[in-house]
Amino acid sequence: MDAIRFYMEENLESVEPDVSVYEAAKKMVASGVGALLVNDRGEWLGIVTHVDFTRKVIVADLDPMKTPVSNVMSGPLLTLDGEETMDRAFVTMRQKNVRHLAVTRNHNVIGMLSMKDFANYYNHKFASRPPSRKPDDPDEA
Repeated sequence: MDAIRFYMEENLESVEPDVSVYEAAKKMVASGVGALLVNDRGEWLGIVTHVDFTRKVIVADLDPMKTPVSNVMSGPLLTLDGEETMDRAFVTMRQKNVRHLAVTRNHNVIGMLSMKDFANYYNHKFASRPPSRKPDDPDEA
């Protein structure tokens, strides 16, 4: 149960590279996601996130109505196979300094893993089982 595929988001939303940041942001809000994959005629180019909008558009004083997502996306798309472990995903995301990665099966994108998915993973792994007590625990007496 440590495989990425058990914790990833399967609701994949994407935009084409020439879509404006404004339209992409509207799609994120409507879809309830914080990131969109960028796809050009079936080829996954990268990812654009709400953080990209803040750091690369607003702070740089770019016009979100005129700036295409291709100007602010991260790419190429970072992927891991869905059978990889959540520990491997965490290490990869930390090393690459990213908050999202695409999940694949047989080289096809099947989902998205974000840092928020680790809350579900750690809850399942640690909080869903009773706490273990040491035999000499003073609270046991």
